[in-house]
Amino acid sequence: MQLLASLVIEDFTRYYGHKNQIFVCYYIFNEELLMVSITADNHDKEIKKSDKPVILDIFASWCGPCLTMAPIVEELEKELGAIYKFAKLNVDEARDISIKEYGVTSIPTFVFIKNGEIKGKEMGQMSKDKLKEKIEAALGK
Repeated sequence: MQLLASLVIEDFTRYYGHKNQIFVCYYIFNEELLMVSITADNHDKEIKKSDKPVILDIFASWCGPCLTMAPIVEELEKELGAIYKFAKLNVDEARDISIKEYGVTSIPTFVFIKNGEIKGKEMGQMSKDKLKEKIEAALGK
């Protein structure tokens, strides 16, 4: 079964000074590979108590580099999902977790967690190969 999810970014006028524009991106996910969305309610269960190492993608829906990284992270999840759990945390919806738990000062931020401990953290836009290299260096193969 496949799920269709949409991401809508409204009103770029305040950022770019153009007329109101609405950008809509559609992604089709394989239900088995759908990334977990992290909230205050499921953070401990999904991250700290995970039986697999976790790649946590901390993002915002209005962040251009975050949107660029989204399909890259999805591709890596398809390739590496049997080894690692992939999860997303929206900084606007879980600001306390992103700042207090992970010290996020810039997005996108990728946090690599194993046995409930942070093993590495990377910020910014990068290639698929570079992100894969960073994941494997922090969490092992």
